[in-house]
Amino acid sequence: MKIVTLITSAFLWVGTFANAQTTVRFVPENTLKNGTEQPLGRGRIEQTGQGFTQKLRIELPQKTLNLILSPSRLKQYDTILTSEGEEPSKVNFFEAIDHDQKYYVAAIDRQFYGLLMVEDGDLVSLEKSNDSLYSYQKISPNGALAYFCNHDHQPVAKTSAFARVGAALLSGCYEFPVGFVSDYAHYRFLNQNRAELEADNLLKLAAAQEIWGPYVFNANISFIVIGQVIQTNEMDPPWTTDSRKSLGMVWGELNNSWTKPASWKKYKSLIVTGVTGINYGTTPNELNTWGYGGGGQNEFGMGTVVLKNFPNAAQTRWLLAHELGHAFGAGHDEFSGYVMFSQYGAASWSPKSKETINGTLDRLETQKLLAQCAVINLRYELKKDSLAMAWQTNYDVLGDSFVIEHSLDAQKMWATIDTFPSAGISSYQKTLAYTLPMGTTAYFRVRQQGQKTITSNVVMVSITGLENEPLNENVSIYPNPFFNQLTIKTLTPQSVIIYDLTGREILRIATPKNYHIIDAASWSSGSYFIQLNGSASKVYKVVK
Repeated sequence: MKIVTLITSAFLWVGTFANAQTTVRFVPENTLKNGTEQPLGRGRIEQTGQGFTQKLRIELPQKTLNLILSPSRLKQYDTILTSEGEEPSKVNFFEAIDHDQKYYVAAIDRQFYGLLMVEDGDLVSLEKSNDSLYSYQKISPNGALAYFCNHDHQPVAKTSAFARVGAALLSGCYEFPVGFVSDYAHYRFLNQNRAELEADNLLKLAAAQEIWGPYVFNANISFIVIGQVIQTNEMDPPWTTDSRKSLGMVWGELNNSWTKPASWKKYKSLIVTGVTGINYGTTPNELNTWGYGGGGQNEFGMGTVVLKNFPNAAQTRWLLAHELGHAFGAGHDEFSGYVMFSQYGAASWSPKSKETINGTLDRLETQKLLAQCAVINLRYELKKDSLAMAWQTNYDVLGDSFVIEHSLDAQKMWATIDTFPSAGISSYQKTLAYTLPMGTTAYFRVRQQGQKTITSNVVMVSITGLENEPLNENVSIYPNPFFNQLTIKTLTPQSVIIYDLTGREILRIATPKNYHIIDAASWSSGSYFIQLNGSASKVYKVVK
């Protein structure tokens, strides 16, 4: 494998990072309700500052969040397609993790638009309502959602005997691309505000991902939005505008006849999601069918979903999760209380749905149709007057660029050191001259920008002569020390064995993967040792 070595004259310097911080304050109209009444409250937003790059303070009536934002990998595009042509996206979409809780933030033209909080298994949102006030509520189905969902009756994926007894055949990290298509009626319904429409779609998928990930997939599954098409005039609609047609017919036109943008056609496992502002149907059952999903789960596409936009934002997100279940091959459950019940209002996934969905994933992996998550493994070597950095990526495309960043304040703020174009060769080395004084601790990472946004692991460099693993290591294990979760990334698939300090085997993962997320919440504090591919020649020590 060819390695490119680059030397830069960019000096690392000790300076003060700009400490700009945006504050968003929610001011409720009335006293907040208790947790069982929704919404918890309605009110206005007050914003000071327009940073929205790294630090964000959110003041809520019952708590204050101090978030370190990073661009979310869920948004993987810079432009949208409208009836007039390609337009720049005005939406910034961020995520943050704080004390094992996850947050998504949408901003439009550097102004706060929406917040999604995933805290202790609950989904809580702070979002704009139709009357320009903001609604603060839990996005939890409570049985009140009595809308119908339907699906394309494709044969469900066959599962192996191992899957039928509950074995997790598939592990690792995989990405499913999603493209949104919104018709003119939906655009008009949202007062022709394409940025708000775009942000709403991103928040829909972020919520659906958090519903799905922890509860249904055996593997670590991520959704990424690779583009959005918004019909901004009535000409050339993506599907029929005859409201007498059924939603199933709309789904058929989008799935079978609509021409995808050229940039979308390279994705084998694409999920196309249409959103309409027309209430299709003539019978009561058709008029109350709010979603339709299904598809072939093959190399030509994972599936297609269509949603009506009439339920409120919280309800629509749960509908999207349900229809994604159909896209992955699951049918309707016979009993209420499950996500895949046809009039669903619950968050649980039935054993039958889990078996079918994971059976679909196993089949797609066997057919080599799953896209592994993009990974950058970063290593360094500290020399007398320079810092040698090396990284490898399993996704490298000409036209992308790499950004080297460092932080001097424990990863609260990041500054760019250098940017250079990809050579399309996957392996890179770069030497940085530095003038950091002894005793300084700095953090470094590499971001890859282009068709995908990928961020490497963070390395901590202490200017005391200490070094970490050599540059030729292609293994990334973090964080170290760790708390409840440990991540192992390798460029080639590896099996994993973990021992405690006494030599007792704690965990064995026999199936080789290049991405392992290990739940270590129940482990005792202390040292642990990791072997990859059963090799005793190299052991990695981690500490909890």
